[in-house]
Amino acid sequence: MKSNIITLFALTLLLAFSACKEQSNLVESPEKDQILARTWVLDAIEVIENNTPAESTAEYQNLSIQFNLDGTYTAQGGHHAFPNASGTWAWANTSLKKDILLDAETETEAYLNVQKLEADLIECYFMREGEIISAGREQVIPDREFTLSLKSL
Repeated sequence: MKSNIITLFALTLLLAFSACKEQSNLVESPEKDQILARTWVLDAIEVIENNTPAESTAEYQNLSIQFNLDGTYTAQGGHHAFPNASGTWAWANTSLKKDILLDAETETEAYLNVQKLEADLIECYFMREGEIISAGREQVIPDREFTLSLKSL
């Protein structure tokens, strides 16, 4: 009876500790700023417009983004994904350092949900709400969802 209780206790402890271990493709927090602070170029992209896969992603093929340690970024070839040529970035949760907040408290604010962050690869997902542009004639920009794979230069 005593050995059964000890065995049950040991199994309970084993399950408790294994349940606490979280699988993650994310680098530990202290290193993330250093890894992120570099130039990233497009490796792959998927764009969903109004719940339908986009027919073409050619406009994003020259996408590059430079994250700087001072909390700024510059982007080229971002079109609707990164509508600003430059702006600010910060970790949305400074202790977890998982989501990246771009252009906080502006109309182009976005959260990049980082799925993987490695020395040479970022995989992330984010959304941009559609808009209506009135410059001469009305143009509707649809809601878009972006799944990006970026590689380090």
